[in-house]
Amino acid sequence: MVCCAVGGSDLRLKAILLGSAAALSTIDRDNSSLAVQIGKDVLIVDCNGTPARKLAKVGLDFTRIDNILISHHHPDHIYGLPSLLHEMLLRDRKHAVNISCPETSLEVLKDLFDLYFREEQGMFEARFIPIELGEKVSVLRTSEYEIQSSPMVHGVETLAYRFDEKDGKSIVYISDTAPNENLVRLASGTDVLFHDCNYPSRYEGKAKETRHTTALQAGKIARDAGVKKLVLIHIGQESLGNEADLIREAKSTFPGEVLLGYDFMVLEP
Repeated sequence: MVCCAVGGSDLRLKAILLGSAAALSTIDRDNSSLAVQIGKDVLIVDCNGTPARKLAKVGLDFTRIDNILISHHHPDHIYGLPSLLHEMLLRDRKHAVNISCPETSLEVLKDLFDLYFREEQGMFEARFIPIELGEKVSVLRTSEYEIQSSPMVHGVETLAYRFDEKDGKSIVYISDTAPNENLVRLASGTDVLFHDCNYPSRYEGKAKETRHTTALQAGKIARDAGVKKLVLIHIGQESLGNEADLIREAKSTFPGEVLLGYDFMVLEP
């Protein structure tokens, strides 16, 4: 578990989708990732595209990031990490950054770091922190908020993350998983659930094969967890041009509000 301090009393938990596509990006959608602002702290889950540019577009300073959370090491979730760290270096960063991930992702991320920065003069420390694959593991806790993780069902070890700020607002983020009870328990009662919706329901067989989720299944997870709002993300190629079907299918199993995620969507629970 990582512990750190957070400044300021105005928490105002805010979630910003930096990308909403599945592994194949489109003109309008980059690969799925999330930025979270809590008071003066900025954290990101997964790191793809050009993170510094995307954060700037939504008014967040990437130099404030001290914690990067990685769900798993598939390429579309980590390929932007060298870019972000390099831009931090160019801004003369000196203090360490924490990169938390499943234990099986450690060597991949360390190798990626070494490939780009082994001979870089003045490179700041990157602390690679393995996260236990248990339910509701405390990943980061401050006096103002806590982040927990639970293991999901995907092709490699994958984590979902829950953010709870002290005044009671919360969000849960998972971009890649098959339906599972760990997620229901992690997301129980959360204000906003960002959930994998790689396929429309007619592709349920393919979703099962690739360990992803359909819109119908995402709605069931949200219903069983008693969440207030469901945001569909990790939108696959099979849904392009038929995005309205995803909302309709999710609403057929979830009585709450359903939104289709899009790049640079901002939500404040």
